[in-house]
Amino acid sequence: MTFTILPPRSPSGVPKWSLRAIATLVVALAVAGAGRRTWAVPAELARAVPDDVVAAYFVGGSHDKPPEAAAEGKQSSFEFATFLIDQAFDLGFLSAIGECTRAWLDALASVSVVLEHPHAVMLFDIRAEKTDEDSHRLAGLNAALVMHTKGRNERIEHRIQHLLGSFTNQDETTLETIEREGATTYRLRDRRLADWFVLTWGCIGDDFIVAIGDGSFDRVAAALQSPSSTVAADPWFLAAVDRLAAQDALFTLYVRYDQLRQSSRPELATRIDRVLQALQIGGCERGLWAVGYAGRAVEIRQSLRIGSSDESTVIAGAAVRDAPHAPLIPDSATAFAAIDMQPAVWFDRVRNAYLAGRSPANRARSCTYWRDIESRAGISFADDIFAFLDGPIVVHDFPKHALRLPPAWTIVAPIKGDADRLRRSVDGLLKMWQLELDAGSPMRLRHDDDGVWHLVVGVEGPALLVTDRNLLISFSPQAVRQNLDLLARLRTDAASK
Repeated sequence: MTFTILPPRSPSGVPKWSLRAIATLVVALAVAGAGRRTWAVPAELARAVPDDVVAAYFVGGSHDKPPEAAAEGKQSSFEFATFLIDQAFDLGFLSAIGECTRAWLDALASVSVVLEHPHAVMLFDIRAEKTDEDSHRLAGLNAALVMHTKGRNERIEHRIQHLLGSFTNQDETTLETIEREGATTYRLRDRRLADWFVLTWGCIGDDFIVAIGDGSFDRVAAALQSPSSTVAADPWFLAAVDRLAAQDALFTLYVRYDQLRQSSRPELATRIDRVLQALQIGGCERGLWAVGYAGRAVEIRQSLRIGSSDESTVIAGAAVRDAPHAPLIPDSATAFAAIDMQPAVWFDRVRNAYLAGRSPANRARSCTYWRDIESRAGISFADDIFAFLDGPIVVHDFPKHALRLPPAWTIVAPIKGDADRLRRSVDGLLKMWQLELDAGSPMRLRHDDDGVWHLVVGVEGPALLVTDRNLLISFSPQAVRQNLDLLARLRTDAASK
């Protein structure tokens, strides 16, 4: 297929707009949710990832299949969204909205194209430069997306042609065609973007590659020709895959903290070490995380290389599911995760890690901002909210969202201690935000007579409720109430046995 740069469309169609959003689109394609189909991830994809990669994730799996109903729901929702957004673009209905919003919509429309194939995203290098004493900005990025298509590239090529027609401008954009060993690849540059931003794509054998930054495409192509220089031949990676049974994972994340330190400026490497120390994994050199299914249960497993030893942990799995809080999992849920964590501990770690990654001035501003929120709400996040939440945290898909959207799940956090104090603290925080939103925002926070808080943006959105035993969070007020009724029935049934 030949890719062409189309002239800007007339005002009645999709208008000409800046290429600023291309990087956002590529990253959005890369971080789209876990795949709905199953593949043998490391065997199929690790051979495309150079062994000196900074980070990579793989989507797929060969055996740990999600429940069929959940899988079908993900497939239909993504593809239905793709169809609707494509039609809206073609008819010019989205021409009046902002370019960043259109960029994210087009990224969403591209998700199902990526999810059709087993794929890997890899980061080779990221560079930053100081803008002032406290801040940095992106000064370079080398990354790639590889899809194992086996020659089924038609929808990918159609999507790229659409993006070129929507994003590019003949006066500013240069598109080169490069022939390499019988394969045709394309390289795009644009004068409105930073000099380092080069987008290259094409098919090498059974793999379709999209790469950012000079040399990124060539690194993947070279890896495909030399398996011994890829993570597929890395002893630690292979051993960690075996420890976590990641051959069958739906989603696998691999991070080389040692490479990240070497590729960063010294001050950024120092920040990385401070963040790891705050997360209680100081000195970590590598990490592998695998997410898969065991029946209905989502299993999350972790392997870390710290110093000369390897540490493996089950973050969520069957053992956690069988804990005393198992009654929080509805029989009608087709998928769930029981995450073995104490909210107060992780709130403290994540907060400290966030602050550790900031400059002194930004850290001071962040602390001042959150102290101001706590003062106006009359609460302490640590002492009045997270201190009263227990684990494990249960996440499940009851009730089903009408479009089966992956984020539309329910979260159930057990309460320990004084539930009334927690309720007063949550009410104080949300009342403060309610007053701020009433000052002119299109969003509204509502507090119903039964205690349910929910966000309204034209339609009713996310909601929460503090009960005597649990904090319930779901995608709508009705979903919260359905879970409240279900938990009441479960308690009644348990008491009658």
